Amino acid sequence: MNDRLDVRYRDVQWLAWNRGFEPAQQLALCASQLEMLRSSLGAKWPLLDKPRVRHAGLAEAKFLAKHLIRVASESVDFYATVDFITNDAYDRLDDMRRASGDRSLIGHLKNWDKLTHEHMVPGTAVLHALCGLKPDEPVLPALDALSFRALVSGSKRKNAGRSATDAYLLDVEYGLKSKLPSALPARLREQGLHEWSQVPYRYWPLARYEAAGLLAALIPVTERARTLLDGYDRVLLD
Repeated sequence: MNDRLDVRYRDVQWLAWNRGFEPAQQLALCASQLEMLRSSLGAKWPLLDKPRVRHAGLAEAKFLAKHLIRVASESVDFYATVDFITNDAYDRLDDMRRASGDRSLIGHLKNWDKLTHEHMVPGTAVLHALCGLKPDEPVLPALDALSFRALVSGSKRKNAGRSATDAYLLDVEYGLKSKLPSALPARLREQGLHEWSQVPYRYWPLARYEAAGLLAALIPVTERARTLLDGYDRVLLD
């Protein structure tokens, strides 16, 4: 077991707000809809990942694809659907909880100035990956691997300014709002990996956070998150 999991999992049960959400069902449903869209578009499917998509008459199809990608990892209560939380966000949320009488109030999750709910792999990068699948490759495995969400500190609002928060590191300093980092983390490059295509999809979420210097700050909230983090540390360090 990863030592960090023993330490950082010390008190996360109060973070599992949305216990009734079944992510596997949501992922399967969205993947089936994306499969139907891919079948309908045929040879035009890869064009969703190209510039000037509106000129190809595919703007609506791209909008639908990105919407399905976004909701694949969300419940209707999206702010309560979290796989990971960063240490800074945990501390901020815990402070809010204690200030309200040590209760875990779900309303705190809507404090948009202090907390941001983010897709660990940007939707544009997920669409790029799905459009690059071979015609006979199913959508579900890739969508499942790339659909993780995290609660981070700070805001991505345009008027938030330049503050040293997790949201700033992920969205501004590393230019990750709509794409993956231009370079892989140094640790992976030292292992001979130089392109994102060389990294299995299931590790894209954590590689992005490692590039932003936030890997050690991640606290797994769900079982799938703990499995992913443990696997990432073991396999990529072997």
